[in-house]
Amino acid sequence: MLLAGNNAFRRTLLLVPLLVLIAFAVSTTAARAADPYTVESDIAYGPANDQPGSNLLDVYVPNAASATPRPVFVWIHGGGWFTGDKVSSTMAFKAKTLVDAGFVFVSVNYRLNRGDFAPWPAAVDDVAAALAWVRGHGSEVGLGTTRIVTAGHSAGGTLATLVALASNSDDPVYAGSDAVDGWIDIAGINDFSTVHGGFWGSLWSAELDQLSARMSPTRFVDAQDPPGYVIHGDDDGLVPASHSLALKDEADRRGARVSLDVVDAWSDQAWMPDRFRNHVPTGGVNVDALNRFLDGL
Repeated sequence: MLLAGNNAFRRTLLLVPLLVLIAFAVSTTAARAADPYTVESDIAYGPANDQPGSNLLDVYVPNAASATPRPVFVWIHGGGWFTGDKVSSTMAFKAKTLVDAGFVFVSVNYRLNRGDFAPWPAAVDDVAAALAWVRGHGSEVGLGTTRIVTAGHSAGGTLATLVALASNSDDPVYAGSDAVDGWIDIAGINDFSTVHGGFWGSLWSAELDQLSARMSPTRFVDAQDPPGYVIHGDDDGLVPASHSLALKDEADRRGARVSLDVVDAWSDQAWMPDRFRNHVPTGGVNVDALNRFLDGL
């Protein structure tokens, strides 16, 4: 069962897919006084590099006291590995939803591959370093470190899934990274050997032919992995639902604990091009299935 206070999480997490719009505009508005958290911003989880801010994370610490350690929800933004940020127009709402549910919310930046500055595995290394910081130093800002969930949308979903599935592999990029207790993948790229996967993979690495398997969550899923929940839009033109179906097929074949929910992907955000709207799951989430997944963490 979840820790005290997380029954609300089972209900409110269903709002999260509504909030993962592909919003590239960055907002630096401070948390309002009514928000249930205090933001510890721009914490360095690793050394600085030539991409300013890419080694930073934000922690949304609940203001209310808790008699038990709060689980940690680590959000990894999307953006095709070349754009995106830990602060966006929807981040405060996501943080409030999860803090109200009893979580500490962490939003992570990582190196973006602009002009081949940071190809694979730079982003993987950064997310792994952020998780190591949560485990090793999170208690300094009020994080419980005994239960950690990774989650992300699109490229962020791929990263959230890779660090969850591959930490027990023998691949030197992933081996020895901190294990997590659960993961949520929203419309992630899970198989870089496909046509669509190859397009996205080419944005992450110029050596895709040699690296596609090592970049693909489908390679690493096995029975020793923590449980995962995958959500994908049924008519996603940017990252087809076949990516999540392939991951689910591999999980079933290898005895891994993965739940899949293929949902109505249409968004009511009129300003978004159709291909982006179809990339944002916004309805039809199987409440019972998601609740069963969360109950099992």
